[in-house]
Amino acid sequence: MNAPQDQSVPISHVSRPAHSPELVPARQLLLLRHTHTEWSETGLYQGQSDPPLSRAGIERAEALASELAPILAAPVTILTSPLARARMTADLLTVHSNKPVTIDERLTELDYGAWEGHSQETVKLRWPDMLRQWKRTPDTVCFPSGGSLQQVQGRLRSLVRDIASLPQPVLAVTHDGLIRVALLEAMGLPLAAFRSVKTEPGGLTRLLRSSGNLVFDVPPSMNGS
Repeated sequence: MNAPQDQSVPISHVSRPAHSPELVPARQLLLLRHTHTEWSETGLYQGQSDPPLSRAGIERAEALASELAPILAAPVTILTSPLARARMTADLLTVHSNKPVTIDERLTELDYGAWEGHSQETVKLRWPDMLRQWKRTPDTVCFPSGGSLQQVQGRLRSLVRDIASLPQPVLAVTHDGLIRVALLEAMGLPLAAFRSVKTEPGGLTRLLRSSGNLVFDVPPSMNGS
């Protein structure tokens, strides 16, 4: 589930619709957010719960296979989160190319714990103080029976270190929370700015691996909102 944007941070980035550049640099890290589930369509927190893709999500993933065909036809390492919505997206993406897909636990979503399966309206009633904290200072939150942004950041950094020496692009099918943290890393911003960035289901974010760090392949949008 996408959290509402925090207007106090004047930098925003939206992952662009997936389409293939003619040339994919060898150091590129392509982060693809899985497509829709019934939970995301109805505004429920998903986290590490495991709903499958909805019918619309399946159709979108099938369309992505065509849109990303040039990337999939070239040498590329494909990774996916272990959660069903990501694995289904990756499987549908590669059904024609027969590329191998490797599951990497580090690509899983932020663990929203007890919030998972609930709408923001329900969360506001049951955990009003924590929801307020999540909106204002997301870097200070540890979800009840769940995780934190620091844990997502640690997993991301571990992954980036391990793929730093790969000689070809990496396409990772993953989740909103991890992609947002990756965008912050590339912009050099702290986790406190988490709510200033957003992604869309099926959206593709293009970053470059640089000495174990992340930088932008396509510059982020900037605005004063």
